[in-house]
Amino acid sequence: MLVKAFQLLDLFTLERPGWTQAELQRASSLSRSTLSRLVRFLHGRGYLALAKPSGRYSLGFAAIDLGRRAGRESNLVELCGPALQHIAESTGETVMLTTYDARQGKAVCLEQIPGVQEGLKIYERIGAAFPLYRGASPKAILAFLQPVEIEATLEVMRRDAPEIDVARLRRDLASIRETGLATSLEETYAGVAGLAVPILARGDVPLGSIAVAAPIVRMSPAARARIGKILVESGRTLANTMRSQA
Repeated sequence: MLVKAFQLLDLFTLERPGWTQAELQRASSLSRSTLSRLVRFLHGRGYLALAKPSGRYSLGFAAIDLGRRAGRESNLVELCGPALQHIAESTGETVMLTTYDARQGKAVCLEQIPGVQEGLKIYERIGAAFPLYRGASPKAILAFLQPVEIEATLEVMRRDAPEIDVARLRRDLASIRETGLATSLEETYAGVAGLAVPILARGDVPLGSIAVAAPIVRMSPAARARIGKILVESGRTLANTMRSQA
């Protein structure tokens, strides 16, 4: 059924953006009952939109939004590639790129360069999602969201992680907005420290973050200061690039 759904969606092109159900059946060679079920499902999920009274279907908002997000993430990986490589070479530790997924209200790992330091290594799965209130990468994003989004996140946190001190997190977010740098000590994983900077577009809109994660034993105050400086400088350079392209 999944293959048939993609087969159906593939019929919608720039040259042919609209189809009636009868036209879809002829073009796809699907049975009338199968096509009807697929169209109802895709329409119900927002992947197809129905224009009345013509009865013609076009791609819906969900399909358009999916393509937009995929394109943005691909562009983000490409745009941040040189910065990720520079940070990795300068620190020797694992560097991660995340994006902000507004639908989930989470930070999602897009790319990673594993550390080359001897001993303990930090590794994260591409596609892993993290709540915005825990860890350097997510907090770097949360600090620059709109106040209403921050408050909504704090409500989720009160429900899902009541052990986190709300007042302390608010102070952390204020510090991140002031310095441009987020920090964490064992907030996501035991024995791991992280530093992160937001990726800001025009208007200080957060698209994601770049973080360095390492075992706490290698994150002395001096090491955190050195890595933090590298991250902040890279973040400012990226922000200037983003604003010039907006």
